[in-house]
Amino acid sequence: MKRKILILYMLLVFLVGFFGMFLALQRMPTQTHASGGSTDWTMFQGNLEHSGFNGSETILNPTTAPQMKVVWTRHVGGRVTSQVVEANGLLYWGSWDGFEHASNPSTGTDVWATNVGTTTPGPGCSPSSGGPAGAASVTSVPINGTMTEVAFVSGGNATLYALNAGTGAILWRTLLGSSPSHMVWAGPVVYQGSVYVGVSSLGDCPLVQGQLVQLNASTGAVQHTFNAVPNGCIGAGIWDTPTIDQATGILYVSTGTYSSCGYSGNLAMGLLALRTTDLSLVSSWLLPLAQGPGDSDFGSTPTLFQATIGGTVHQMVGLVNKNGVYYAFDRANLSAGPLWQFQVSFGIRGGGGNNFSSSGWDGSRLYVAGGGTAINGTKCSGSLRAFDPATGKPTWEACLGGAVVSSVMAVPGLVVVGAGTQEVAVDAATGKQIFTFNDTSAGSFFAGTATIVNGNLYVGNEDGSLFAFGVSGTSTPTPPPGISNVPVSKLWYFAEGYVGGSFSEFLTLENPDTQQTAQVQVEYLFTGGTAQTFVHTVPPQSRVTIGVNDDLRTPANGTGRSVSMIVTSLNGVGIVAERPMYFDFFGIRSGTDVLGATQLAQDFYFADVESQPNYSSFITILNPPGGKDAHVTLNYYAGGAQIGTQTIVVPAGQRGTTSPAQLGINRTSALHVHSDQPVVVERPR
Repeated sequence: MKRKILILYMLLVFLVGFFGMFLALQRMPTQTHASGGSTDWTMFQGNLEHSGFNGSETILNPTTAPQMKVVWTRHVGGRVTSQVVEANGLLYWGSWDGFEHASNPSTGTDVWATNVGTTTPGPGCSPSSGGPAGAASVTSVPINGTMTEVAFVSGGNATLYALNAGTGAILWRTLLGSSPSHMVWAGPVVYQGSVYVGVSSLGDCPLVQGQLVQLNASTGAVQHTFNAVPNGCIGAGIWDTPTIDQATGILYVSTGTYSSCGYSGNLAMGLLALRTTDLSLVSSWLLPLAQGPGDSDFGSTPTLFQATIGGTVHQMVGLVNKNGVYYAFDRANLSAGPLWQFQVSFGIRGGGGNNFSSSGWDGSRLYVAGGGTAINGTKCSGSLRAFDPATGKPTWEACLGGAVVSSVMAVPGLVVVGAGTQEVAVDAATGKQIFTFNDTSAGSFFAGTATIVNGNLYVGNEDGSLFAFGVSGTSTPTPPPGISNVPVSKLWYFAEGYVGGSFSEFLTLENPDTQQTAQVQVEYLFTGGTAQTFVHTVPPQSRVTIGVNDDLRTPANGTGRSVSMIVTSLNGVGIVAERPMYFDFFGIRSGTDVLGATQLAQDFYFADVESQPNYSSFITILNPPGGKDAHVTLNYYAGGAQIGTQTIVVPAGQRGTTSPAQLGINRTSALHVHSDQPVVVERPR
């Protein structure tokens, strides 16, 4: 009888202790915008799929857009062609005089400006100089073990920069070619701890070997390089931003200038599919020479979209060539060639000018812009069309008063492009032009892509101007002071987790955004072994439950395995993350639910750490990838004295577990945990 009572007592202690699991962290404050109804815009065209669509915008629409006025204008000493990125309450943009700027959205004045270089080629080259021309990519990565907001910038001197997003300080820089021959024209993208960016020449003067480079986001170390033509050859420059299919981990990028290289591996003037892990080639399609006379580069960033053709859903990718043809492919069968194509411009040979505008996708319509064309018998200097994604047939066509090389920016009901000296907005349903702004300054040309976020439109011009537009009665998106503890974050940490061994673990995600779908990456870390990553979609105003056992293919009755999680919103949509965990242990069924942590720290305190002869609390430690090994010291206290100390090492990108029982502690104590690297610590029991 005493034996039965002892067993029941032990199980009761376990159950009560398990219910006592908690995090020793407070959640990081998050700021919101007073103007409402939108989100940050953290990279070129807003997301890794490069849709160019901000579905969260509610202020600028077909009704309010005609009322837009200039709110402020900045003038600098070089062209402004980069799309404006908004993050952390700042606007990030580059100018060809060599500076990357972080500006106040209310006034346009700089909070900081960092010189990231210029290039001046030899006589007779065009352009005669170059500076930072592409959009920054702003996100959080570990720098020396500390999670840091970083602006990744393609410098004007063939160098990729990582800048502290708050101060502009250079965290690292990596030279990707020799200046003035090489140029990094387009902005980079950041994905799963790596930065991807293309390398080409400055105006083919001289031609260089086209490359795509993958770098460690935390250090700038080159991880892999893909050569678009073999070593010893020139051409196939990559001057567009790579696009990433998160579901497959495949990157799509286009190549430019024709190469006469006769060796195998000449991938000039084509669309390439590469693995994001190592840049190995998955598939490719090259422009037939008959369709590529003269200067028929691909210079536009590919757009991912979806089409139902003959009752079958196709995951598509599309882009325009300088020849004026828009090509649409099935991503699963790229080498088979386009499923459809459309001549959006006369092209280079036909007098239609350059065509490298990246298209836009709002989930139902595909928007494509281009240079000179004819619409219903009328010759147009530029155009904007909406396409049925399945057939490639226009649903409407808009004749514009200037050539379009800027990429498409779309919000619900509205599509915006630059057309020569004009910035133009059209009704997304009809193509009717409802807003036009004409910059008559010398050298005016709207080559940069507009950004619409939080009720404002920002766009640069080659005359050195940056414009901010808004409508009467709406404020610019300066974060108001004193607002904090907003219950969303783009980053969540869970140090504790267990699958198998009678445990079932779940991750519940809430997306409170009213318009935008959240693309959420879940990275699982283990004690030893390789991390595993999955991407899940959370629709607007929805809750999604992810079975961690299912992701890791470990049933509840399988072999037990400890796991930590890092949850990241890839497209900047704020989410809420919790971790329910249930167990069926010796016939007792119960569980717990824990809200994640949103920041790392180096010191943690626990007031109640239980350790008995037949039962003990555990201490779990998550050390994020990309930093250094964490040396973690645990000091246990009771009765006014230290009763035990232990130091363990948790490698970067792994989870560590320890317990007071390992020190022979047989009593309840308090605990101070100190780490020499930022980590997350939990105390499950």
